[in-house]
Amino acid sequence: METAFIVSLILTWLVILFNLLLTFGIVRRLNAKSHSGLSVGLKEGEPAPDFIAHTLNREEVTLSTFTGHQVVFVFISPDCRPCREILPSINALGPKALIAGVELVLVSGSDAEKTSTLAAELDISLRFLVAPLENTSFIKDYKSTNTPSYCYIDEQGKIRSSGYCGKGGASWENLSGAWTKKEALASL
Repeated sequence: METAFIVSLILTWLVILFNLLLTFGIVRRLNAKSHSGLSVGLKEGEPAPDFIAHTLNREEVTLSTFTGHQVVFVFISPDCRPCREILPSINALGPKALIAGVELVLVSGSDAEKTSTLAAELDISLRFLVAPLENTSFIKDYKSTNTPSYCYIDEQGKIRSSGYCGKGGASWENLSGAWTKKEALASL
């Protein structure tokens, strides 16, 4: 009787350990997917979809506004905590990106009032485009399912890269790292 109890106790603990390993594996995979940029954005080489958005001064902007220039749209939301945390460093990247020939443009899925408040609070000097989710399909067309995310478009209007631009967004880290290196080389 005692032997059966010990065997069942050992089997129970083995099942519990196996369950914990599976749970940790699932959590790790979900974290990797949500921050890898795999599920965010358009594919490299695709033509960038046209859009209509407005500046904070209510000027209409379309994709043709950026024709012939490299541009990175960074999709944010004023209510997004990770966006608020990363915006100061993105703002600091603006001049570095310009040295590399790329304009950084923030795209807010909120209304102009909330976006203006965010820009003032964080002292953001980059250009903002306002594209409220309920009024335009800009953010949906660019497949920005998470914020903060980005889409890098070349001079011909083709997607160069896209993904998550928070911590763990490898393609964003490579891109922004390249701008920092170019700025350092330009200052020599």
